Amino acid sequence: PIVNILQKEEILFGVSIDGNKFIHDLHRKTINGKDTYNTIIDNVKNIKHNEFLGCATTLTKDVFDLVDSIKQLSKYFTTLSYKPARNCNESFDEESLSKWLCEYDKLVSFLLEKSINNDLDYVKVLLNGEDYLGKFLLRILLNHRTIIRCNAGLSRVTLDDDKKVYICPSASNIEKYCIGDISSLNYDKQSQIYDLQKDRSSCMNCSIKYICGGECLIEKHLSNGNNHLMCKYKKHLVLLSIYFKIIEISFE
Repeated sequence: PIVNILQKEEILFGVSIDGNKFIHDLHRKTINGKDTYNTIIDNVKNIKHNEFLGCATTLTKDVFDLVDSIKQLSKYFTTLSYKPARNCNESFDEESLSKWLCEYDKLVSFLLEKSINNDLDYVKVLLNGEDYLGKFLLRILLNHRTIIRCNAGLSRVTLDDDKKVYICPSASNIEKYCIGDISSLNYDKQSQIYDLQKDRSSCMNCSIKYICGGECLIEKHLSNGNNHLMCKYKKHLVLLSIYFKIIEISFE
C-alpha cells in the first residue's frame, strides 16, 4: 500500500544496496545473520511500476565491478546513485580509492561505447538522481555551474523520529543542522545553512569548485574540514566527465 501511494503521487523512493550480491551480503544482514540481497531484489521485482524507484549504492573499501553493477541494477531501477561511505571504518582509504578510480575509468569507457552507438540507457540511470558522476556529467554536458553542493536544508529537509527537522538524513542528531521541528521551520537557521553552503574559503584554489559545489556539510563536520580523499575522488570524476564530453563531440 505504501508503494502504491508513493507511485500514485509520483514520489521517488529509494532502496539501499551495497554493491554486488557478495559485497552487499557481507555488510547487510538480517538480525538473524541472514543475507538480504536476494530478498531486496525479489521485493523490487514485485513492484508493478519502477518509474519512481531508485537505488542508492554505498561505496566502501570493498571494491566491486561498477560496469557489472550498473548492468545488473538497471534491470530493476530507473535511477542509480553511487556514493562513498562517510567518515566511518568502511570509508575510502588511499588503496581502495585508487581501485575505485580504475573502476570509474572502465565505467566511463563503457558509457562512451554505449553512447556512441546511441544507447543512452545506462547514462540516463545515472543522470536521473544524485549520483556523483551523473551530476558532474550533467553539469559538464550542459555547461552548468553551481555555487552550492546540494539543496540540503533549502528545498529538501528530513523529518526525524524525534520530530525535529534536519537538513538531510545524514544530519540526524547533529544539532547544528537542525532547522526546526514538525510544527515550524527556523528560517534564520535555514539562511545560515545557505551561507555555509556558499562558503568556499577552503576551496578557493580548486579548479573544479563551481562544478563540484564544495564539500558535503556533514562530511566537513565529521572530518573537521574537507576530506582530501573525497576531493581526489570528485576531481577524477569531473575529469572523466570532461573526457566524456570531448569524445562525444568528436563523434557528432
